[in-house]
Amino acid sequence: MNRLRIIIGTLLAAAVILFFIGATTFTDWLLFVQLGYEQIFVTSWVYRLGVGFGFGVVTFIVLALNIWLAKVLSPNIHFISKSAELEQLIQKGRVYLDRYFALAAYTGSAVVATLVGISMAAFWEVWLKYFSYVSSGVKDPLFGRDVSFYFFILPAIEIVQSFLWFILLLALGLAVIVHLIRGSFNIGQGLKAVYPKARIHLTVLGALVLVVLSVEWWVAAFKLVYSSRGVVFGASYTDVYVQLPAYNTLVIVTATAALLLIISGLFNRWGIGIMGIVAVGVVWIVGSVALPVVVQQYRVAPNEFAKEEPFIAKGIKFTRKAFALEDVERKKFPALSNLTRETLEKNSGTIDSLRLWDWRPLKKTYSQIQEIRLYYSFRDVDLDRYFINGQYRQMALSAREMITDDLPDKAKSWINQHLVYTHGYGVVASPVNEVTKEGLPELTVKNIPPTSTVSNLEIDRPEIYYGEAPDDYAIIKTKTKEFNYPAGDHNEYTDYKGNSGIELSNYWRRLAFSYRFGTAKLLISDALTSESRIMFHRNIIGRLQTVAPFLSYDSDPYIVIDKGRLFWIVDAYTMTNRYPYAEPAENGQNYIRNSVKAVVDAYSGDIDFYIADDKDPIIAAYARAFPGVFKPLKSMEKSLLKHIRYPEVLFKIQAEVYSSFHMTDPQVFFGREDLWALPNEIYDTESTVMDPYYMIMQLPGETKQEFALILPFTPTNKNNMIAWLAARSDAPNYGKLALFTFPKDKLVFGPLQIESRLDQDTEISRQLSLWNQRGSRVIRGNLLVVPIDESILYVEPIYLQAEASEFPELKRVAAALGDKVVMEETLEEALNSLLGEEVSKPPSKKTASKKTGDEKPATREELVQKASKAFDKSEKAQKDGDWAEYGRQLEILKDALKNLAD
Repeated sequence: MNRLRIIIGTLLAAAVILFFIGATTFTDWLLFVQLGYEQIFVTSWVYRLGVGFGFGVVTFIVLALNIWLAKVLSPNIHFISKSAELEQLIQKGRVYLDRYFALAAYTGSAVVATLVGISMAAFWEVWLKYFSYVSSGVKDPLFGRDVSFYFFILPAIEIVQSFLWFILLLALGLAVIVHLIRGSFNIGQGLKAVYPKARIHLTVLGALVLVVLSVEWWVAAFKLVYSSRGVVFGASYTDVYVQLPAYNTLVIVTATAALLLIISGLFNRWGIGIMGIVAVGVVWIVGSVALPVVVQQYRVAPNEFAKEEPFIAKGIKFTRKAFALEDVERKKFPALSNLTRETLEKNSGTIDSLRLWDWRPLKKTYSQIQEIRLYYSFRDVDLDRYFINGQYRQMALSAREMITDDLPDKAKSWINQHLVYTHGYGVVASPVNEVTKEGLPELTVKNIPPTSTVSNLEIDRPEIYYGEAPDDYAIIKTKTKEFNYPAGDHNEYTDYKGNSGIELSNYWRRLAFSYRFGTAKLLISDALTSESRIMFHRNIIGRLQTVAPFLSYDSDPYIVIDKGRLFWIVDAYTMTNRYPYAEPAENGQNYIRNSVKAVVDAYSGDIDFYIADDKDPIIAAYARAFPGVFKPLKSMEKSLLKHIRYPEVLFKIQAEVYSSFHMTDPQVFFGREDLWALPNEIYDTESTVMDPYYMIMQLPGETKQEFALILPFTPTNKNNMIAWLAARSDAPNYGKLALFTFPKDKLVFGPLQIESRLDQDTEISRQLSLWNQRGSRVIRGNLLVVPIDESILYVEPIYLQAEASEFPELKRVAAALGDKVVMEETLEEALNSLLGEEVSKPPSKKTASKKTGDEKPATREELVQKASKAFDKSEKAQKDGDWAEYGRQLEILKDALKNLAD
């Protein structure tokens, strides 16, 4: 009876432990089912378990079999030694081995096998890609192997080789111990006195170790395509003509040594086996270590280019292929300085979308005028394009997300943080170039509930349950109403209308989630019903990484307004460091593709994956492994498809690589005669590397405006500009790269030189210094290098921020053309000044506080009346929750009071 109780108790304890261990996996499974991606979950776990079990079983068989063979093949005689202490120790080991052999052999082997299986299961993706092999159609120039061999096959071979190294060496060591204990060695009489059966057993194991070493030399030969010995990445002259033959020789010599070792075991002629092992060492030292160094130093180095020229050409070719740079369209750009009014009007789309609002000060300004409550936050500002009243415009958008950690301390109850304050609300959007007369962004979408001045940006479903905010779970469809948004002096509440989330329909689900999130409230709360649902993995990057962990995701998702709903678009990448002959980028990878566009619904959390690069063999392998998960890009909703953009992360990596690999002539590349660099600029007050920036522009030679990502280049260690690169984002040219090079005999100012010229201008420098001394701080925004027609225009917004608060206002626009630099109140005035024209247009919202020159100074009575009206309007706006209007009226009030004081 007691034994039965013990068994039952043990089983129950094991069941509880297994339940809690599996709680996270179980809840993840529920999420995959809810999203419709259970195939990914099942397939990945089949590979994890299959790989772990397979390697674990092999480990157990090899270890247990060898321990058993060592026992069976040993003589089991008394160990004799001149050392009495050693003899006594061995005798004790023998007694214990005989008594506990089964326990030691099989239990120990099982423990090791389990640990090996767990560690090998981590490599499940390698095996998934191995069995889902897709050819790339590109062959490496050394062995003629498809590039996919290096992506999918070679990594699997390396894993097996490393596993065999470990398991055979461990088996050999354990066999030696067993044979030693059971008397197979007579230490005083040398190797020839080893018991015959034991000798054969150990030499066979040793020969297998040598066979694995032979495979390692074979693998090492393929890895020469990643060699860094030469001028470029990939096999060099020395690698091909010295190192490769040495590896091939080592393969043969090591395999022969394995055979000789077996012969020596069979005939008890140890000299033969030792001779083979020594031969391996000699060939390795001479052929693989010493000779390559000698050849490199005394044959290659004195005439390096002549020897390396064909290998440099291969490195250039394959690096450009690896980073999708082989089809860059190169054009010449004259970089003139002859802009005219006619040219500006012809390129009005470019001028009307020049980004005067840098995302960093704009985020601060959004926070001041549109966060509205402490618990709302704008995490980022995204740039996209929309048709506004029939005009193609670049827009800045930011999602208003809920941060429950910012609730007042007394409001941070479990109910409030997880059942009431469940979602963010709406977005704020503004054209990147429009400024009010107070220096604030002209908002197109604003307030709570969101209002829009244009119909195609109206939002019918503004709730944001999934976004960039910190990840936390929320429970919907409870007895407690969800906070929706503040409305003046009261709050509006709602209930979730969709089907997102996991149903908490039974006790076991609640228990599993209680364990996952470390709270018992999910079990005991009266607010939950059988229809309640829990949302988790609500941070969209974390959500995507959970569902498809084999992709790399851009850290900057962007929000899109489409048909009244909010969606997140996330760029996903496939990358590897195994592309032959390709130079690695700074992130260590030498192949990257923006292979997938992921779309996440901000309300429901639903995910769709679209293949953006169907020529990529890695995503093709994943698509083969997970049929139906990845959709063709053309199946994306057309209105949403118009918002995909060339990713900044990919473009910056390509630009860094292209700064060297734009040189296709091996001799020019060898001499590093034309190295480029990414330019520096002044942001705020610090010098920093310029980031790529989006623009709506008409590329030279094109007939219409398009959304493009551009970045200038400068020569290495110089500040003048030499070229600019553009990535196109609009159909039908999406993904195409175009390079525009400047005449090499002409000085074209680079960003840092323009910054210096602004500092050297007496009037501009005086004004900036004056602002910096009046309790405020000048923030210099991104300097934009703007190609227009055949000229280069430079534009830099200047912001003013009070030291007491983070509320940047756009105060000036600096511009440069050729030798002339100016700084005016508006972009239009700056352009007029550059062209030598007078300002004649009346002030408007777009011209940002432009003065006509005909205005009469206001009287004291008019200023008092203006201040009074502004105060009344600010109070009304505060009651209505119109915080943008509230901010504007405060600025008017401040301006009126300042004029009164003057």
